[in-house]
Amino acid sequence: MSLTTGKEYNISLRYRNAASPGGNLKLSLSFFNNTGDIYTTPTQNILLDSPHTNWALAEKTFNINSTNIDGKIKTIALNIESYLSDNVIESLDLDAVKLTENISSVQFPNSELLDTTVSSFNGSFIGETNRGDYPANAIDRLGGIGWWGSSSHHQTDGFAFTTSDKFAGAFYSGRTLGESLYYTTKKQSGIIYGDPIYNPVAVKIYLKDFTEGAGNFSSDPNAYCLVQEQNNFKNSDNIYINVLHGVANKRFTKWSISSCNQRNISLCNSWSELYNNEQANMNAVYELKTPITLGDIITNPSTDNNITLRLQVWNPGDESNNITNYAHFNYFVNKPDRCDIV
Repeated sequence: MSLTTGKEYNISLRYRNAASPGGNLKLSLSFFNNTGDIYTTPTQNILLDSPHTNWALAEKTFNINSTNIDGKIKTIALNIESYLSDNVIESLDLDAVKLTENISSVQFPNSELLDTTVSSFNGSFIGETNRGDYPANAIDRLGGIGWWGSSSHHQTDGFAFTTSDKFAGAFYSGRTLGESLYYTTKKQSGIIYGDPIYNPVAVKIYLKDFTEGAGNFSSDPNAYCLVQEQNNFKNSDNIYINVLHGVANKRFTKWSISSCNQRNISLCNSWSELYNNEQANMNAVYELKTPITLGDIITNPSTDNNITLRLQVWNPGDESNNITNYAHFNYFVNKPDRCDIV
């Protein structure tokens, strides 16, 4: 469709509503052209101050021309919106939504652009399911551990529990499902379907109180530096670990800490074991302070190098089902301009 001449469109719909003083329902149209541009018309409101127990008809007209958006129009989106600030309360029903291109010529009657099954909400659902279906399927049928998301837009705009990396970091460190989700941001409107005290696993290798100024010891290969001339080499901190591989296996779980002189894990063909559960005489552990310091791992203090550490956790008889955590640090003889260059 080309906009060499202006176009006029009409939105009509039926609605029923409880009285919503100051309430608004917003209508607009968005036009998408063949070069990726988008133009959205100014919003027009349907006022919902008064109650309508029977169906009421609303009609709004929108105009567009080539000064708004050029090129060929590929798609038109009809937007029906209402936010918390629009003060719509109790109930609002919609039906018989129509989008019509108004054509004045006798030979061409007004063209309806919406299919009747869609505009009357009689079509089959494609990307949606009935309320509660997703979590029930995920947990009861597929064996998922839980389901969580937003219950409303209150303080979160509908984006509760969005920082999944923080959830994963806490959960795989041994925190419960509830603790891990609470650790994420924007939980005010969140809802959890699952066992909040579920905590089946912990696999974490870390520094609890790292040397000031040394950086953060983590899965980032560029994050943590040891520098001989700064004296944080010999006095570097002890390594801590958390280990759990099934609550029922607490007394049997095995683990091993090893190192490799490579930045890229895929290049680590040979790992040197540093410490294991037999030496510690412990199986599942939480915040275990090992006797290993980062300085102990440096085999050649006169040469800069990169170290990858690996914590492997498994249960006897099920060695193929092991879980692993990696951490990295760089060692320098002299202080570098950047920590990530070795």
